[in-house]
Formats: sequence, C-alpha cells, structure tokens
Amino acid sequence: IGRSEAIDVLEVQYLSEEGEQVDAFMRGITCNQSIQDLSIKTDLGDQELENLGYFLGKNTALAHLRFVDFHVDTECGHNIAMALEQCRNSSLSSFHLDNSNVSD
Repeated sequence: IGRSEAIDVLEVQYLSEEGEQVDAFMRGITCNQSIQDLSIKTDLGDQELENLGYFLGKNTALAHLRFVDFHVDTECGHNIAMALEQCRNSSLSSFHLDNSNVSD
C-alpha cells in the first residue's frame, strides 16, 4: 500500500486488534502519496491517529477525509485536531464526521 501509485480512494472499515498488523498497515498508508479520498469507518487508537497525522503531513494529494460512525471524545477530538494540524501542505478541501458520536 505504501508504494502504490494507483490508490485514489481508500476506505478503512475494520482494523485488526493485532498491534503489529495495524502498525504495518498504518506505516504503509503513511508512505502513500496517491490517496485522494480517505474514509475511516472504525475507531482509531492514539498511535493510529498519530500515524494518520504523519500521513496528512506527507500526502499532498488528499482532498477528502471522512470519519464515519466514529466515537469522538475529548481526547480523540484533540488527537484528530493534532493530526489535521500536520496537513499544512496538502490539498485537503473537505473534512467530515458522518454519523459520528461527539461527546466530552
């Protein structure tokens, strides 16, 4: 996934509880430069959100980012904001929290 130049749209519906598999997948996403539309339909932990920040900082093609059916508490909201702060040089034009539960 990290070397692919053909992935325009990526939808993550499930991530294994197996830490090594999740880490390898997130490292692959971080290296990808072709993803333009990313939808995340599973809750992410702190480390995954940190890796998402690295991805946002490196990927200049991303235009659309969606979190769907996502539980966002105060800490998660902070981590999402920190990840979004990394995308200063991206072409991100839309961010959505669809059907997400936002709480404090």
